[in-house]
Amino acid sequence: MRQVHCHSHRAPRVSRQGHGPHTTIDLLIAEHCRRAVGSRQAKSFRVEDTIGNHDTICGCCSAEINYLRYKVKDTPSCRANFLRELAKYGLDSRSLVPNINLFMNIPIDANGELQIRAPLSRPGDHVDLAADMECLAMISNCPQILNPANNFNPTPVRMVTFAAAR
Repeated sequence: MRQVHCHSHRAPRVSRQGHGPHTTIDLLIAEHCRRAVGSRQAKSFRVEDTIGNHDTICGCCSAEINYLRYKVKDTPSCRANFLRELAKYGLDSRSLVPNINLFMNIPIDANGELQIRAPLSRPGDHVDLAADMECLAMISNCPQILNPANNFNPTPVRMVTFAAAR
């Protein structure tokens, strides 16, 4: 599965299940898969990553978080997008695992404060993910307009899926 950065300032969210070594993003994907499939140790890993800068701390936006941060009620959110998709498979919020915010730029300043900044990625940057078993991968084209994660202007994302290697 390839997530392609099509426009400037795009930070889609990915929630998926697999097991992979090495980096934080790989380890988070591994934990998602372990929780999802139980004792089966599925392998999930990044095949290619042209930017290498993704948020693994902040999670997805929600109407509740947007209200706390910006005092705006009933905003569209990645959490709502994920829950809507899970419901199509008979799943609910108990099946929602922490997500990874591909291309999202969240530096931590000298005081330990998180900063939401415009992504460093450029059009054409991409991340390829693979898994050694069937899994449910959910992508939320983040509707966030209240901070610079999407440069205050959500734009389309492009997903490419590849046939399994035989």
